[in-house]
Amino acid sequence: MTRREFAGLLAFMLPAAIDNQHTIRHIGNRRLFDFTAGAIKLDEREREHLHQCGMCQKTACAFLQSAT
Repeated sequence: MTRREFAGLLAFMLPAAIDNQHTIRHIGNRRLFDFTAGAIKLDEREREHLHQCGMCQKTACAFLQSAT
Protein backbone atom coordinates (compact mmCIF):
# COMPACT_ATOMS: atom_id res chain seq x y z
CA MET A 1 0.00 0.00 0.00
CA THR A 2 1.41 3.39 -0.95
CA ARG A 3 1.37 6.46 1.29
CA ARG A 4 -1.27 8.03 -0.92
CA GLU A 5 -3.52 4.97 -0.68
CA PHE A 6 -3.02 4.85 3.09
CA ALA A 7 -3.88 8.56 3.43
CA GLY A 8 -7.02 7.99 1.37
CA LEU A 9 -8.01 5.10 3.61
CA LEU A 10 -7.49 7.19 6.74
CA ALA A 11 -9.46 10.08 5.28
CA PHE A 12 -12.32 7.66 4.71
CA MET A 13 -12.13 5.97 8.13
CA LEU A 14 -11.33 8.76 10.59
CA PRO A 15 -14.53 10.84 10.33
CA ALA A 16 -16.55 7.73 11.14
CA ALA A 17 -14.28 6.86 14.06
CA ILE A 18 -14.46 10.28 15.70
CA ASP A 19 -17.49 10.89 17.86
CA ASN A 20 -17.91 14.58 18.71
CA GLN A 21 -19.41 13.73 22.08
CA HIS A 22 -16.29 11.85 23.17
CA THR A 23 -13.55 14.21 22.06
CA ILE A 24 -11.13 15.27 24.76
CA ARG A 25 -10.82 18.96 25.56
CA HIS A 26 -7.37 19.45 27.00
CA ILE A 27 -6.46 22.40 29.18
CA GLY A 28 -4.86 25.16 27.15
CA ASN A 29 -1.11 25.65 27.43
CA ARG A 30 -1.50 29.25 28.63
CA ARG A 31 -3.90 28.17 31.40
CA LEU A 32 -1.56 25.36 32.45
CA PHE A 33 1.39 27.75 32.44
CA ASP A 34 -0.50 30.33 34.52
CA PHE A 35 -1.70 27.57 36.89
CA THR A 36 1.81 26.21 37.46
CA ALA A 37 3.05 29.76 38.04
CA GLY A 38 0.37 30.20 40.72
CA ALA A 39 -1.35 33.02 38.85
CA ILE A 40 -4.74 31.30 38.48
CA LYS A 41 -6.81 28.47 39.91
CA LEU A 42 -8.29 25.86 37.62
CA ASP A 43 -12.05 25.42 37.52
CA GLU A 44 -13.65 22.13 38.57
CA ARG A 45 -13.71 20.60 35.07
CA GLU A 46 -10.07 21.50 34.51
CA ARG A 47 -9.01 20.06 37.88
CA GLU A 48 -10.80 16.78 37.16
CA HIS A 49 -9.28 16.65 33.69
CA LEU A 50 -5.79 17.31 35.04
CA HIS A 51 -6.13 14.40 37.47
CA GLN A 52 -7.15 12.04 34.66
CA CYS A 53 -5.10 13.22 31.66
CA GLY A 54 -1.48 12.15 31.36
CA MET A 55 -0.79 14.61 28.55
CA CYS A 56 -1.90 17.63 30.57
CA GLN A 57 -0.03 16.31 33.62
CA LYS A 58 3.20 16.00 31.63
CA THR A 59 2.75 19.48 30.17
CA ALA A 60 2.18 20.96 33.62
CA CYS A 61 5.20 19.05 34.92
CA ALA A 62 7.35 20.46 32.11
CA PHE A 63 6.23 23.98 33.00
CA LEU A 64 7.05 23.37 36.66
CA GLN A 65 10.47 21.96 35.89
CA SER A 66 11.34 24.78 33.51
CA ALA A 67 10.58 27.34 36.22
CA THR A 68 13.17 25.90 38.62
